[in-house]
Amino acid sequence: MTKKSNLFGAPLLELDAARSAVERALGRPMELHESAYRGGDYFRLEKTGVKLVLQTNFMEDDGEVAEAEYPDADVLLYLDGDSNDVDEMAALVTARLSSFKLLRTSTY
Repeated sequence: MTKKSNLFGAPLLELDAARSAVERALGRPMELHESAYRGGDYFRLEKTGVKLVLQTNFMEDDGEVAEAEYPDADVLLYLDGDSNDVDEMAALVTARLSSFKLLRTSTY
């Protein structure tokens, strides 16, 4: 089965405010995690075959933000999973979270 990854970004949002908005939009709580790879605190949720990761576009050691192609995106929302499930979740994000814009999509 084809897998898909989408990246959404939102400007001018704090991570906790973004988490609250995502939880309201999807009707499920996100779990707090910590990882230096993701810049410290981040939130994760698995729903309907899709892994969601919400994190800041943090400054890496090289002086660039994690997603350097999108420096105006303060908060990043990654969706990863089966292609059809990701498409359905992306449609929900687009419809219910107007501050988040689709930045990148890829299939593998």
